[in-house]
Amino acid sequence: MTPKIFISYRRIDSQDFTDRLFEHMAKHFGAENVFQDVGDNGKIPPGVDFVEYLAAQVRACDVVLVVIGEGWTRILKERAGRDDDYVRIEVESALAQGKIVIPVLKSATPMPTSADLPERMKKLVRLNASRVRPNPDFARDCETLAEGVRVVFEMRQADAAAASADRERLAEQERIAREKAERERLTAQQAEQKRIAAEKAEKERIAKRKLSGSALSEREAERDRLASQQVKPSPGCGGVS
Repeated sequence: MTPKIFISYRRIDSQDFTDRLFEHMAKHFGAENVFQDVGDNGKIPPGVDFVEYLAAQVRACDVVLVVIGEGWTRILKERAGRDDDYVRIEVESALAQGKIVIPVLKSATPMPTSADLPERMKKLVRLNASRVRPNPDFARDCETLAEGVRVVFEMRQADAAAASADRERLAEQERIAREKAERERLTAQQAEQKRIAAEKAEKERIAKRKLSGSALSEREAERDRLASQQVKPSPGCGGVS
């Protein structure tokens, strides 16, 4: 799978540098997979919320290259109170979405410090940067950057696959546990039904026995009564000779 790469940069700071960087990344990953200038005013449709638009563009990519030139930090501070700093929006969105973010330092530009960055961009200083120097090192440094993109993207893919496998395994375990619990519930229910049926049958048997015993006693009493009547002497029978 080929990663989709979003290049975030400041035109006033590193236009030519980024144009060359784009060409090298396009050579490695295909021009259709490398995106530059998505935040230009001319490319954002009128009436569209540019924050949401840029967030959607970042969401469609896997890797965000943040080109940091000599004036990048200064311009960031100058535009601190503005809501239309597209670079800040792009970087904040990429960090918030958990994208692979790689700071690309132009030539000898130092990495910004935490104090240089707004709160939602401070994580940037913890990310390992890739430095791209002028000729004769430019092409070689771009090769190194491209290889780094591949490695970190493959790592992220492997992590995602492992996480997906873990989720599937957990889901399977939960399914098995649910089925076991349902079987145990049905077994317990059937056992309870059998117990109730057996208890009912025993009660009916005892009741029948009692009823049968009562009827037998009545019949025996009747026989005794009849027998006593047969052996009783009739009045006036018998005499003296």
